[in-house]
Amino acid sequence: MAMYYEPLDVENYEIRMLSILPATNHDSIMKCTLEKTSLIGPTKYVALSYCWGDPGITTKMFVNDIEVTVTVNLADALQQLRLLGVTRVWADALCINYGLPKDFPNEHTPGVNCKALQATAIPIISEALRPMSIDESLNRADDCKRCLYETNCRALVDLFQIPYWKRRWIIQEIAVSPRVQIICDGMRMTLEDMKAAIRPCRKSCYWNSETETAYSFIDRILQFRHDCQAGMKPSLCKSIAMTRESLSADPRDSIFALLGICHDGPELVPTPNYQQPLEAIVLDISRSLLRKKNYLEVVLINRLLEIEGNPAPLPS
Repeated sequence: MAMYYEPLDVENYEIRMLSILPATNHDSIMKCTLEKTSLIGPTKYVALSYCWGDPGITTKMFVNDIEVTVTVNLADALQQLRLLGVTRVWADALCINYGLPKDFPNEHTPGVNCKALQATAIPIISEALRPMSIDESLNRADDCKRCLYETNCRALVDLFQIPYWKRRWIIQEIAVSPRVQIICDGMRMTLEDMKAAIRPCRKSCYWNSETETAYSFIDRILQFRHDCQAGMKPSLCKSIAMTRESLSADPRDSIFALLGICHDGPELVPTPNYQQPLEAIVLDISRSLLRKKNYLEVVLINRLLEIEGNPAPLPS
């Protein structure tokens, strides 16, 4: 049986929220309820930021007593949250009705999306099937400083190379959230803990070009977070240039995933429309930039957002 989604009142900043039900035992199947709530004065909840994972590797859970199929990554992340005592969760795969295209743009408008993240108490970053946590590897290291540095750096490189960090959508999820907590294969740390662990490793001889390349995605996310928290959001054009190496399944998300962290995002794209081809979106943005006399950005955004290997046509 398919899940039933009640329509959302976007003007009232409504989103859908999962409530995790208590487990009968440690490995019991995940059960949740799904209900609507307004972001105007909401109770505390967790926004889950994660990789969907391989769509062919799935498991079952229950939402409103209906059996649904979810990726193993999502199920593992919800299990971790249940163990931590978290009960209210926003997870896009279940809280957004992807099966109804005409409703999907409304649920992903900058106003709703960013307000959802800004109201979040503890965003969680989760990735299934991690090889070894930093805590575990450090415990296995010898007491000597050299061994500690080497083991710590190797563990951090493993963490950096998780596909999660290359996702374009997570930039906004981390940048605008008031608090970020990382959960990875049972390891739990704050974003500040991770930054503190990185500092001594960058000064060691074990930090090489491979490490720097893997870390560059995280460094870029931290820069976006710093700018957003300091009220210095970049332009959409600059953000697109900064995230060219990031990944998203839909080419339109090279724009839509960045709107909430750009000072001109909502103005250039008031309502993301996934029914509109990328070429038309770029043309609309170019016209808006021309009206603002941002001629250089018109050229840059058309060069950055190449469609099938060719720059998008400039508006006449």
